[in-house]
Amino acid sequence: MVFRAAEVPIEWKEHYVGDQVDPRTQSFLNWESLESVCRNKVGLKGPMATPIGKGCCSLNLT
Repeated sequence: MVFRAAEVPIEWKEHYVGDQVDPRTQSFLNWESLESVCRNKVGLKGPMATPIGKGCCSLNLT
């Protein structure tokens, strides 16, 4: 891993994104995840499931 080789200390925090819109954020990100990104100024996103037949564009493309 690049960070280990560079001896850069990183404390990873995992946040799980839901498959439904959170009414507090009007997003698939829940409040805790949104606060974490704002506080840390960075976020890494993995693949996300897109609701099928809901008229929603792919979350992996936005």
